[in-house]
Amino acid sequence: MVQFIKWLRSRRKVLTIVLFLGFMYSVMLLIRGSDITDAIHSSSIANEERRNASTLYLASSSGIRRNNFTLKNILPDNLTVIEERPSIMKNGRANISKRFHGKDLANPAYTIAEWKVKARENNQFLQEILSQSYYHPDSKKIVSRYFLGGNSTFLQQHEPMKTQLKNNYDINKDLIVFVHIQKTGGMYLNERFRKNLKLDFPCNCKKLPCGCLNKHHRMWMYTSVFSGWPCGLHADWTQMHSCIPQLADKVDKEHRERRYFYMTQLRDPLDRYISEWKHQARGNHWEDSFYICAGGHAEWGQVRPCFLTDNWRGVSLDDFMKCKYNLATNQMARMLADLERSNCYEHFHEEKYKRQRALQWVSSAKENLRSMEYFGMMNQPEQSDKLFSKVYSLEFKSKSVES
Repeated sequence: MVQFIKWLRSRRKVLTIVLFLGFMYSVMLLIRGSDITDAIHSSSIANEERRNASTLYLASSSGIRRNNFTLKNILPDNLTVIEERPSIMKNGRANISKRFHGKDLANPAYTIAEWKVKARENNQFLQEILSQSYYHPDSKKIVSRYFLGGNSTFLQQHEPMKTQLKNNYDINKDLIVFVHIQKTGGMYLNERFRKNLKLDFPCNCKKLPCGCLNKHHRMWMYTSVFSGWPCGLHADWTQMHSCIPQLADKVDKEHRERRYFYMTQLRDPLDRYISEWKHQARGNHWEDSFYICAGGHAEWGQVRPCFLTDNWRGVSLDDFMKCKYNLATNQMARMLADLERSNCYEHFHEEKYKRQRALQWVSSAKENLRSMEYFGMMNQPEQSDKLFSKVYSLEFKSKSVES
């Protein structure tokens, strides 16, 4: 025993190194085991309701490739204050599809016009849609009118202007700010701004963005064809108000007082929602978007992706509607509202806050629309052009066409 102790003492440096290496090897095994566990959880995320959503959002935003699987078993959102579509029937869908001449209802190639025709032809399909539960009391009327009514989901009320237009726009001093909401015909409108506006100064817009400035070398309109997306890809009303003044000073190379004329273009909400689904089902989305509110970015845990792959190609309408993080829901209301009033994106995906927040969005969006001298309607291009010319004293070279 004494000899063994003497042997240990003579070799204590070697033993210390061996023990240290053994400890490091154990740590490495633990880390590797953790990685393997994470990989198993990631591959079975459908059973864990977005356990690792923050990491997934970061991966999606940075373009990291993931295995080709999509999220399942997500509770459906039935919020329909402005744009959410009801969940298409889950039982008997195959039978309905057969009655629709074998065409899959979730196929993005199915046109919006065909949806309306087939809903009118098949009362069972329509009643299944109307039997869904909704948060807002007017939702069933809105959805029914969408399928059975005229060209617009909502009853349009035209009120004559009681007073003359105020704050007449001065292209030499003022700035038009276009809040471009996805799938509302904004790209077509941008092309008209680029090619069809009658301006008294040259605008060389062969390469975009073309940085078109007025004859005093100042910004006169903020829109993607002239300015790009410095405030964010499809930035909303809230982002614009925190970005535009500083941007205008930078471009104009001077700090000065100016008037801002915010404008936007609207579309029938359900048409817009379906159009966004088709856009994403074709593999397109806005991966470079970011969301700023109250001076900070939305947290990864608040605004999350609905898919794990580079895009959402082939997503069914059912899955598109089920994603409770889907920013397509109430898109127009959200983008036109002052989001700071509803605590920005806090509790964004939590069910108990949805109705309260949606009503706040709608109220704020309506208030902001009333404050705009002009906003257009995608399905009323001629009337929109006339109002645009009246408000801004700018004319188009040719008439617009209905999309």
